Amino acid sequence: SNSIKTIVADAVSAESFAVLAREKESVRLGHGTLANHQLSPEAIARAVDTIRRYRLLAESRGAEKIFAVATATIRAADNAAEFIETVEKETGVHIEILSGVEEARIIGLSAVYAIKSNSLLNIDIGGGSTELSVMQNGLPAKLFSMKLGAVGLSDKFIENDPPKIKEIKLLQEEIALALERPTRELKEYSWQKTSGTSGTI
Repeated sequence: SNSIKTIVADAVSAESFAVLAREKESVRLGHGTLANHQLSPEAIARAVDTIRRYRLLAESRGAEKIFAVATATIRAADNAAEFIETVEKETGVHIEILSGVEEARIIGLSAVYAIKSNSLLNIDIGGGSTELSVMQNGLPAKLFSMKLGAVGLSDKFIENDPPKIKEIKLLQEEIALALERPTRELKEYSWQKTSGTSGTI
């Protein structure tokens, strides 16, 4: 929702890989989109340019397969199909849209792999959504995806810099409301570590 990232990896096996290249470009697809549910032509053009460049990078490193996934902003956009069609036509890259729960599952598995802990709660604050992943024995035990993203919430509530007290209060109320169900349902779970992923953390 805020940035498009790429990783080129040489997968030696299912459990082992080497990162050959890594890049991140801030395209702010979610800016305005999360409020009006429309990706702007300018945002689509920025995304196309970035994905085209990433494909060339991957191919220059010998990539045999390219996987592209989209998250909260594309889930929220009414013109998501147009976006996916434009990207594929202009770059040859097909994009799959992840559901919020699937995003939470993949993030949780990644956190378990990176932190080397089989029991954790991972909090991922993205541009358009926040995912909570409770992992037990290395597998998902409870997953949540909430429409609480840094870009979306800023667009919706913050008009001043620095923010006014009223803006902060409304923002806090929105977050508290969205966290009611996860807070209630997580009371029966426990974990050894808490981790955070994505740029906002």
